[in-house]
Amino acid sequence: MTPFATLLLLSLAGLTADAATPEPPAIPEANDESAIEQVLGQANQLRSQRRYAEAERLYKDALATRSDSRRARAWNNLGALYYEQCRMDDAENAWRKSMALYEAEGSEDKLGLATAASNLGEIYRGQAKFALAEQYHQRAYRLRESMENKSAAAVAASLNTLGCLSRRSCFASSRRSTSTRRTRPSCITWPRPTGFSASSLKPKSC
Repeated sequence: MTPFATLLLLSLAGLTADAATPEPPAIPEANDESAIEQVLGQANQLRSQRRYAEAERLYKDALATRSDSRRARAWNNLGALYYEQCRMDDAENAWRKSMALYEAEGSEDKLGLATAASNLGEIYRGQAKFALAEQYHQRAYRLRESMENKSAAAVAASLNTLGCLSRRSCFASSRRSTSTRRTRPSCITWPRPTGFSASSLKPKSC
């Protein structure tokens, strides 16, 4: 093969590779709600593939929207992304911002608010802050129970979590006051070392 032919083949290969590489999605306009939904969907898909840097960029792009509910969803799902990377402080901050936005619009999206509250509860449960975890899970339960089209499975999950938290809180208190060894409840994943992501505490997305 002549040098010219080799060069031509390499050039064509480069063009083919460039054509196969998808263009990154454009940053949506603040008032283009359909584009925001598309960006959120793409970010969720990237996060499920553990392409965290790309997903984080898209979630942050979605924060440009003027819709409080969509910004709240973006912050909630950004918190889930941080949680999966064991960035607990960032996750807590994101979920607090999500809750604040849902509350600012009068808590009309009860499902979204309940999801953010439940996710915060999981953060505090993992930190063994049981009273605080119970507070947020109680709120999530009340919101899910008050929904017109409530999910029986979601309500049951909240009740189960609250029951486990109650037993775990009692055990933690008794453990501080006595040296007697007790059996840990099987329904709970106990606190893990810093930086360990417990699969049973996977955060929820909107």
